Amino acid sequence: MINDHAQYEDIKKGNIKAFEMLYHQYFRSLVSYATLRLGDEQLAKDTVQQVFLTLWEKKHSLEIKGAMAAYLMSSVKNACFNTERHHKVKKAHEKSILHSEKSNYQESTIFSTDLQNKIHDSLTKLPDQCRRVFHLSRFEEKSYKEISDKLSISIKTVEVHMGKALRILREELKDYLMFLILFYCQ
Repeated sequence: MINDHAQYEDIKKGNIKAFEMLYHQYFRSLVSYATLRLGDEQLAKDTVQQVFLTLWEKKHSLEIKGAMAAYLMSSVKNACFNTERHHKVKKAHEKSILHSEKSNYQESTIFSTDLQNKIHDSLTKLPDQCRRVFHLSRFEEKSYKEISDKLSISIKTVEVHMGKALRILREELKDYLMFLILFYCQ
């Protein structure tokens, strides 16, 4: 085994064999440490590999004064800290999104229920024949001709009832129109 300073100088010159030797010398113990910190062996391996990758990429600009083992341990410790911090932020963000989605769902459910009640109330305010025509047209999707035949009234009368129903409903639901536009256009 070569000493740390000579090994570091060889790595700094781009000697891949010296780097591989360093990697194999410390990888397992660094992964063991990182696994204890992170609680996930694969995440620990990824973290340690990133430390070695950074060492190789920055080999020309790094200045390692002490023991290589101490430098690597310190680097892995910092990388674990950054990983833990990243996961905490990620979990907090996910929790925030989940809370926001739940809140939005509750608001939309309340709004939807309120709107359904208002529509039902508005429909009950329609005159009987007008309500029947509207129901057949909008809920049973019947044509004006089919409604005319079913209720034994003229197509023109069907048109008049539909016009009246739509005017009444527009007036009754005017306070909800902006919410409907915003709700369904998101």
